[in-house]
Amino acid sequence: MIVFCGVGFFEENLLKEIIKHWEVTVIEKDKNKIDKLKNVDKNIVLAEGDATSAVLWKKLNKEEIESVIVTFRDSDLSLEVCWIVRNILKLDIPIIVLLYDKSGEDNFKDSTVTLIKPMDISINIILNKLHKNYSRAIDIGQKKGEIIELNVMSKSHITDRKLKNLRPSKWHLAAIYRNNELVIPSGSTRIKVGDRIVVAGEPKILENLAGIFTKGIPQFPLQYGEDMAVALDKRHPWVLEEAVILNASIRTDNLRIFLRDGAIGEDIKEKLESSKIKFSMDTEISSKVKFLEEKANVGIHVVSFSKKNIIDYIKARELFKIAEKPILISKNSKPYNKVVISLNCYDPVYPMESGVELARLIGIEFEVVYTTLPKEMRGETEEKNLAERNQLIQDFGSLFKKKIQYKVMQGNPVLQTLAYLKSLDNIIYVCSFKKGSAGSFLKPEVGFYTALKSPCSSIAIPQKVENE
Repeated sequence: MIVFCGVGFFEENLLKEIIKHWEVTVIEKDKNKIDKLKNVDKNIVLAEGDATSAVLWKKLNKEEIESVIVTFRDSDLSLEVCWIVRNILKLDIPIIVLLYDKSGEDNFKDSTVTLIKPMDISINIILNKLHKNYSRAIDIGQKKGEIIELNVMSKSHITDRKLKNLRPSKWHLAAIYRNNELVIPSGSTRIKVGDRIVVAGEPKILENLAGIFTKGIPQFPLQYGEDMAVALDKRHPWVLEEAVILNASIRTDNLRIFLRDGAIGEDIKEKLESSKIKFSMDTEISSKVKFLEEKANVGIHVVSFSKKNIIDYIKARELFKIAEKPILISKNSKPYNKVVISLNCYDPVYPMESGVELARLIGIEFEVVYTTLPKEMRGETEEKNLAERNQLIQDFGSLFKKKIQYKVMQGNPVLQTLAYLKSLDNIIYVCSFKKGSAGSFLKPEVGFYTALKSPCSSIAIPQKVENE
């Protein structure tokens, strides 16, 4: 038996559907509504009275009650009914509350009830219709947009690639509908234009992902967060200016400026205030390590170091060990003429995707570099790594219908990469490193060393390495 508390126009129509499958008892104190319900179905049991009365509830056979549906406009009345069911009748059964007054939502935080918000559901349905190619789950999970369905309309760097090579950050592909058939994703599955896909993940990340699949819009670094955070250093006054220039290209929402050891110059402050950039200032962060721990909604952190300063080297190692988002090490190499992408990392897809997106956003060319051992010294692993990177270049070349500038060097990857970067002007370097590690003297982390010692500004992207 389902107990239905309160009946309006909407609830009356809901009731007509429920009685097709369950026995229903309706508690309603309005006699006119009771009389009207008598003609709906003879199987409905009608209890005229106040649903907030414990006396009335005790007259029901509690052993037969399977669920309770509460539909009052007044959230306090709904809460009182829930209290009676849980504390007086001692029933551990589903309670569904239709919540029309959002201001009363906090009252149910500690109660074991399911809240249904008809207004929110209606709004989401309308928004889903307006989006056309993108819709959020209305009554699944937390109902905050962490599950979406969208149509893949545009070709991007994510389409036509095996899922096992994507290693998505904070999102997961749950299902693909292709030619009206369900495809259960596996590591070898490829997303194709025309697919309808179901994706789960962080709501903000999924919104950005929708832009990639429906419009082919490059999103870096929105897949990590919407803000750019900048730690100022009086030794390197150019950091903020470079951050402002990059911020304008990569579409981060807000520039969060952390004043560690000095004030912003008046000229820069005037530029900030006269620009359309949203920015905020904070003086509470005492160190760069603390700065990186402030991760909420930040997509990329901007810092600076002196290459030959041992203290800076130690601090940089600490930062790379705790970093979970991309780090821009500013060297004042603006204006950028080219993006140089290093594939010397565990998974080359990470820097390749982000570097290509960065180049598209700024509107400049990109090239790719990779250092391997001389042919006579390569073992099976080195040959496999080289073949994997060659295939990656072919895939991206096919995707963008262009011949990608790709330089394969031989020797020490740190030394060879740095030597090549020194031969170039006005570039931004993109690399990747193992999350939680800055390497060691015997086993250097190429991404860390090259980003720190590079003569140009570098973006280092952390990646999770499960099996080495």
